[in-house]
Amino acid sequence: MATFTPTVLWAQRNNLIYLTVDVPDIDTNTDDIIITEDKIDFRVTGSGGKVYAFTIEFFAQVNPDECTREITGRHAFFTISKKADGFWDRLNKGSAKLPFVKTDFARWVDEDESDDEPDFPGAGGMGGFGGAGGFGGMGGAGGGMGDVDMAALLSQLQQGGGGMGGFPGMGDE
Repeated sequence: MATFTPTVLWAQRNNLIYLTVDVPDIDTNTDDIIITEDKIDFRVTGSGGKVYAFTIEFFAQVNPDECTREITGRHAFFTISKKADGFWDRLNKGSAKLPFVKTDFARWVDEDESDDEPDFPGAGGMGGFGGAGGFGGMGGAGGGMGDVDMAALLSQLQQGGGGMGGFPGMGDE
């Protein structure tokens, strides 16, 4: 039976490596995943009995006892602890580019960004826009709305006069 190589996404922090392996319908009863100080050996069965496998020798050593994994129906997620803190030049040992390994930009943090900040600070409340208070005075070249009769505009909108003029099929149907 043929063996397929899944796509592997990776990102890193100063002390961690994140791996996401894309395999459709992973059979959790058939996984054979081994993480050692030097490499990860990955072999699982996916949909249709297809076997997905790869081996990656790590750029530097990791702590296999401090690694976590979560296998869902579509992905295998790994958080791998580095033995020594520091950013790696690449995931794998050697200079050869592995064609199935791609950067996970959703989790990536540059080396010069702070490690003690959360991954996405304030994103839940859309924080981080402290300087946005100055937007109130922005009016562009027109300088505001001028002499608009708001009562007349509201009346026109309530009567349906504010429809989608100029866009056929986008109004009264």
